[in-house]
Amino acid sequence: MFGNAPRELPQKIALLLVPQFSLIAFTSVVEAMRVANRMSGRELYRRLFVSTDGQPVVSSCGVTVAADGDVNAASDIDCIIVCAGLDVQLFSDRQIISWLRRGDRRGLDIGAICTGSHVLARIGLLDGYRCTIHWKTWPGSSRTFRTSRRPPNCSNSIATALPAPAGPPPST
Repeated sequence: MFGNAPRELPQKIALLLVPQFSLIAFTSVVEAMRVANRMSGRELYRRLFVSTDGQPVVSSCGVTVAADGDVNAASDIDCIIVCAGLDVQLFSDRQIISWLRRGDRRGLDIGAICTGSHVLARIGLLDGYRCTIHWKTWPGSSRTFRTSRRPPNCSNSIATALPAPAGPPPST
């Protein structure tokens, strides 16, 4: 998917669902994995949906997605993708922060979609790297984090991306 080649197939990917996550960004990732599996005729990707407490998470449009478990259920994974959306600046969970940092120390590929970059930047995983973040959170992020730059980037085993519909910021 990004970063290092998986040690074995299927690549096990935990998608962390932050409350108010963007459903369009989330489904873009999930559908890409499903299509890749189907087109290849084998399981390339195995996904696991995780939340802070293992409970379902409500997206920004009100659709609830069931979690497969909490972060403890995601022990045998190769990759973490932080799926965030609205009000990401309000999200703070010690268990999640510790889990992400442990994953980084273990050398897992870590990614973020939509505003998930905000979570990674806030805990220092993007220090010194360029990242992509939704234009709506750009002003606050660029003042808060020394990592934020407009061009998309993939550095080491950390990748950040936006769904295509996010588009450029409106001109003012």
